[in-house]
Amino acid sequence: METAGKRLIKLPTRYCTKCRIISEDLDMFVKDTGSKYGRRNFCKECSNTKNREDTKSTVYKHKHQLAKRYNITPQQYVDCMNTSKVCQICGSPKELCYDHDHNTMKFRGVLCRSCNKAIEALGDNVTGVRNALAYLVYCYSPKKPPLNTEYNVYKQQFMLPIVDKIADVIADVKDTH
Repeated sequence: METAGKRLIKLPTRYCTKCRIISEDLDMFVKDTGSKYGRRNFCKECSNTKNREDTKSTVYKHKHQLAKRYNITPQQYVDCMNTSKVCQICGSPKELCYDHDHNTMKFRGVLCRSCNKAIEALGDNVTGVRNALAYLVYCYSPKKPPLNTEYNVYKQQFMLPIVDKIADVIADVKDTH
């Protein structure tokens, strides 16, 4: 405490809830703009120790999650992820993730996060992707009716058969490999 004239001025102090140190040196504590005096109630040393422990437990959590969610070992996960170094849809090497069938939980392939989320947004099924492709075929068609009730008729009569032909070609290619 300092005195200013007759008034006592209390300096800000922090208390580490881990090691129980009390200090007026706020630089000893982790910065946090939402906390009192802009510092957390963990000293930097205790915070670093906790972060190291969390990193170790993250490995355990990941291993446990693989076993529980997909019924695979960490090595099987690594083997699956090593099947491709790029997204199997767009070719991006960034933010690759394990794509799986949500019904069977079986591995389908390696996708980037964006493509994986796009498939999820389309319902994670062929019908959703088929409808999205039909819409894009419609959008880029030179002759098309206005986008209103005629769209569904046009979609059924013209676009989906085109999309189905594309799907048949893909299935034929898949069968020959």
